[in-house]
Order: sequence, then C-alpha cells, then structure tokens
Amino acid sequence: MILNKKEIKRLSKIYNLGKIEEISLLKGGNINNNILKVLIIKFLILSRITPKYLESKKFEFKILDFLKINNFSYEIPSPIRNYRDDILTKVKNKYIWIYKKIKGETIHKPKNNQIKEIAKALAVYPKIIEKFERRGVKRVKTHWLLKKYKIMRKTITKKQIDILMLENISFFEYLLKNLLKINLKGKFIPIHADFHGGNLLFEKNKLTGIIDFDNLKWATKSQDLACSIRNVCVTNNIPDNKKISLFLKEYNKFNKLSKEEKSSIFAMMVRNYCIL
Repeated sequence: MILNKKEIKRLSKIYNLGKIEEISLLKGGNINNNILKVLIIKFLILSRITPKYLESKKFEFKILDFLKINNFSYEIPSPIRNYRDDILTKVKNKYIWIYKKIKGETIHKPKNNQIKEIAKALAVYPKIIEKFERRGVKRVKTHWLLKKYKIMRKTITKKQIDILMLENISFFEYLLKNLLKINLKGKFIPIHADFHGGNLLFEKNKLTGIIDFDNLKWATKSQDLACSIRNVCVTNNIPDNKKISLFLKEYNKFNKLSKEEKSSIFAMMVRNYCIL
C-alpha cells in the first residue's frame, strides 16, 4: 500500500510533522513504505499494519517503550504520537505508525570487529528485557512444521531448490522429531528473533541502532543467539566455526551462558535449518 500525497499530507497534519519537502519510496523491507523529509524532523519512516497483526504490533510498542525507559544503550524505533496521543492512525483499512529514521548503515557481511559488536548488543539486550512483565506468555512451538512437511510432500514443482528440499524432506523430518524431544532449558523472554546484519545499524564500525522488532516472541535467549549466529557467523553461506567461537567469546564477556544454554544454541540452529 503506497499512500498518495493527499493521505500523506493528512498524516503530516495529524502527527504535527510540519511541511513536507519530499516523498520517496523506501527500498527493501516488508513494512516500510515511504520516507517523509520534513522541516522539523529530517527523516521519518511510515509503516503499515494490517488488522490481523494489530495485537502483535501493540506488544512491539510495549517492548520498544520498555527498552527506552530502561535506557537501552542502542537506538531503536521510537513511535511518534498523533494529536489524539495515539501511535496508530487508520488509513485505507490499514493502520499507520510513524517513527524517526535511525542513522547508520546495515552490514550483510560483517568483519570480525563488527561480529563482536553484534555479540555484545545481543548479550546486553536480555539483561534488560528479562525484567519485562511476564503476564500472558505465549510460547511458539514447532510442531506445525511437521504438518507443513506432509503438505509439501504432495507439492509438484520445477524449482531446483524446492526439488532439493523434497528429495531430503525425510531427513528434515527426522531431525525435527528428535529436536522436539529435547527439553531446551532457559528463561523465556521477548526475543528479537531477527538479529542479523540487515536489522543492525552501524556508524563506522560501531553498532548504534537496532530495527525491525516485528518478529518478537517469547523464547529463550539461545534462540536469539541461534538466529544471529546462523546469519552472522558464516563464510560463503556456510557456518564458520572461527566466527562462531569469536561471537560466543564476546557474548560471554557481557552475559554468561550456562552449559545447557550453549548446547541449546546448536540445537536451535539445526531447528532453524528445518524451517524453509
């Protein structure tokens, strides 16, 4: 959904953004739509929400607010409130929220010093977020994948990657069934669940901002580590043991991992590879 000029001007008035100088499409991402260049605040991001994701988005706002109140040491999206003191405004049967664009550049192939920055940030995050209220915790399970595999077996495809998956689907089922038997220990917290270079903002070699909290869910910090390591600690798209060791060593400086948590990381990495 791309907003027209009339709708953006209306939003500018509702959120008291000032005179709009320029409207341009933001490339990439499945949420971001337009950047507004305004007189008062240089850059803003407009994000849309479909009604079915409204509750999860409200949960995200609570997390962002909690991190800000508790002096999280990295820049994160900060929702702007409208004249009704609300974050959301309905446009075209969808909801819009606005936040100031955070400075920095994403890095998709981080070097060693940048990997250490990522590990540090991921270690600091749970120390703050573990204090978040735990009322109504919903744990995400992976049993649904087994049902998906049954459907996939009946799929007819010409895509090479899909054919490869179907040829090896029994192996993935075997892995997943065994992983579901493992009792992955650890305290459940609202994890970021998408902690990789595309959602981390660097200025020079320092990590300064974290974006895209859309995949927040209740899980152990090991799951956040598994996701991050899978995306960050690779060479030619293959897990790099030297980079993994560097990552975990730096993480341990700021947040000690138990033996059970360390073993859970690799179990979670295997589970993540089962999700295709």
